[in-house]
Amino acid sequence: MAHKILIADDQKENIIAIYSILRHYDSTLEIVATPNGKVAFDLAQELLPDLIILDWEMPVMTGIDAVKFLKSTESTKEIPIIMATALTSSENLKEAMAEGAMDYIKKPIDRIELIARVKSALNLHDSYKEILKQKAKIQTQADELLIKNSELKKLSIVASKTDNSVMIIQSNGYIEWANDGFSKLLEMTLDEFVEKFGKNLHEVAAKLGFSKELDICMKQSKTVSYTIPFEIDNQRKKWIQTTLTPIFNEELQLEKLIAVQSDITTIKEQEEQILKEKKKSDSLLLNILPTETAEELKTKGYATPRLYKKVTILFTDFKGFTKSCEGLAPNELVSELHSYFVKFDDIIQDHFIEKIKTIGDAYMCAGGLPIRNKTNPIDSVLAALKIQNFMNTLNEEKRAKKMIVWELRLGIHTGEVVAGVVGKKKFAYDIWGDSVNIASRMESAGEVGKVNISETTYNEVKDFFVCKHRGKIEAKNKGKIDMYFVESIIPELSIDGKGLIPNEKFIKMLSEM
Repeated sequence: MAHKILIADDQKENIIAIYSILRHYDSTLEIVATPNGKVAFDLAQELLPDLIILDWEMPVMTGIDAVKFLKSTESTKEIPIIMATALTSSENLKEAMAEGAMDYIKKPIDRIELIARVKSALNLHDSYKEILKQKAKIQTQADELLIKNSELKKLSIVASKTDNSVMIIQSNGYIEWANDGFSKLLEMTLDEFVEKFGKNLHEVAAKLGFSKELDICMKQSKTVSYTIPFEIDNQRKKWIQTTLTPIFNEELQLEKLIAVQSDITTIKEQEEQILKEKKKSDSLLLNILPTETAEELKTKGYATPRLYKKVTILFTDFKGFTKSCEGLAPNELVSELHSYFVKFDDIIQDHFIEKIKTIGDAYMCAGGLPIRNKTNPIDSVLAALKIQNFMNTLNEEKRAKKMIVWELRLGIHTGEVVAGVVGKKKFAYDIWGDSVNIASRMESAGEVGKVNISETTYNEVKDFFVCKHRGKIEAKNKGKIDMYFVESIIPELSIDGKGLIPNEKFIKMLSEM
């Protein structure tokens, strides 16, 4: 009989993706889809599917609320549920598992991962249903002795013909019987297993790490599933997934425990490989895009452009770069430039500033995005002073050694920008607006070794820094704009009054903004 799967997701493209993957994997699957958790709950009671795949965030009823209702309803409480979600923090996953979800799959949906998890869930559910059939037969027989002798015998016949491992455990925890699949799976006989781990399941659980699940099964009288690593020898281990089901007599007293075990090592290895590749891709993405934008791209497939009212843009450029590079080989040039930009990266990271891009010898970054804050003009000026101090100190050392020096101009402006991702194949995070052009003019009109800021930025930072007015400059579409050199932090706000490192008073003023 074909398996029935119920999918609930408010995003049509997600339903289409899951449906397409599963139908391609098994064309006999009966798949029903719905756009919200409430309809999914109603349909589940009517259809009694073999598996439910729930999106976490849906209108009308969320996926986690649907799990709660499904697991508290008698007719649906044993149906396995897989959560399909982009919420993969340990807190989210603990909440889902605590409410009764069997497993989860991360969005965007990966074909191999989806098939592996669905296949595992359906196999385990089939085993569980087979055991329930045997349990029903056992509990409907009139003679308790005949139940024990005849029905368990039937169960053992069924169990002996499956590739999965099946164990029968007495109500006091002692292991009574295991099928041939047990020896094949664990690569040892039952006697060898007992000698190594103990003859009571409580002893085994303590050594292999599933005591909590065993207690839940026996004390709460409910079926539990768990996965543990099992060492075959010093070089090999298998991942074993176990479904432990309690069997009761007519007086509802625990008679037996049935343990069905399967080897999911291949699935685990695929899962670990997927996780490893995901970490690689995430790391590469975060080197290109801000964290917030990268997460939006991963979950939605696109990033929404955003307007920022107050952002501080910082530009740097090396004066006479072409002439300075005449005596350098290409690899030396790239290495030198790389060493400077790495230092700039470290400095701006300490001040919550986002690197935007480099173009040749130009370096561009901005404070106040993608996470908005009020202190970005001050953060940016602090970073600028550190950058110029680094360059000035380095150039003094180079001059003493009669080496070529690279002199840096630096300009800053604060204003409104639009930020977002451009491109289709190679994403690039960028910012646009007149403020960017003005910041560029502040850099080109600056002087080497100094921090040149616009009047707008000056008005934001004047209570923290010693600034010197230096005249006006023509800016496209803006007329003439006043410029200021930032010379240092105000002495009383800096450590030792030297004007480079903020003191506690500076930091307190900043925190009160």
